[in-house]
Amino acid sequence: MKRVLGLGLVLVIVLNLLAACGGGSTSSDAAQPVGSSGGSSKTYEFKLATTVQEAMPAGRAAEIFCNDVLEKSDGRINIGYYPNSQLGSAEELMAQVVDGTLDIGQISFATASGYADLLEVIQVPFLLTDNESMKKAYTSEEIQAIFDAVEEELGVKILCMAEHGSRVIANNVRPVRTPDDMKGLKMRSSQNGACFETLTALGASPVGLTYKEVYSALDSNVIDGEEINFTSMYAEAHYEVLKYVTDVVLWPFPAINIMSGKAWNSLDPEDQAILEECSQSCLENNFQFLEEYEAEAKQVLADAGLEILEDVDPAPFQERVASIREEYRAQNDYFKNFIEMVEAM
Repeated sequence: MKRVLGLGLVLVIVLNLLAACGGGSTSSDAAQPVGSSGGSSKTYEFKLATTVQEAMPAGRAAEIFCNDVLEKSDGRINIGYYPNSQLGSAEELMAQVVDGTLDIGQISFATASGYADLLEVIQVPFLLTDNESMKKAYTSEEIQAIFDAVEEELGVKILCMAEHGSRVIANNVRPVRTPDDMKGLKMRSSQNGACFETLTALGASPVGLTYKEVYSALDSNVIDGEEINFTSMYAEAHYEVLKYVTDVVLWPFPAINIMSGKAWNSLDPEDQAILEECSQSCLENNFQFLEEYEAEAKQVLADAGLEILEDVDPAPFQERVASIREEYRAQNDYFKNFIEMVEAM
């Protein structure tokens, strides 16, 4: 009898240990770890969605990021890639990340700043006007301080930034060589406070349209032009419904690769480190692809007959909107520190 009781006790202990090991960590509804023995043996299925096409520099970099994570995790972290608005608009993707139903989104700052206005400082006019300055700013302590505050506010993890290309002035009415040439032009703008304020100060009438509405609005003369990047004019064929491009950089058009808090917290620390490492490479790849794609885009636009004005003096445009930078500088220390960091480059 004692022997039977002893065996029974051992069996109970073993079963309890197995149950404890089988508990695993809780992940988001969209990301389910398969197997849960803890540590590096966990496997995950995540989704990364973006609105951009695969050919866009940020889109290409995001796809490579997914592959890099799979390789560095020995196949344990599989991130499915969904470009070209397959899972929704930018606004829908952002909402899904925040509520935890999408694991990772590549979301434009124009959209994300609607949830966290600290991100608006990136698009202060004429602050960041070349790729090298953007790269430095996007990995600076000052931008990380902003990210830390946004992560705490929204309960998310910002993996890295992405860049779609600097925004310039494009229209189908007349060449724009001075701010006076902007007067009365109905210009589609990303729905960001700084962007709307800048176009208004330059004399244009900013119009808020979703990105999918822009081509038809240009074609039907509902709008006269847009603030847009060369890469998007190429990828979205906007060069078919535009005539003039003023190659004066207004601001960058960045995005963030942002992960839901549920998905991020489901990862063990060593797996979080893998995503962070691959995110650094993602940004580097993005800028490499951007330089190549911008050159290709400019050539396609020129071949299509667009008049690209490359000799325009940016100073009159900068003078017209100088007060906007000062308004942002005075708002809070996050903006002040970021602006002064860029000015000191």
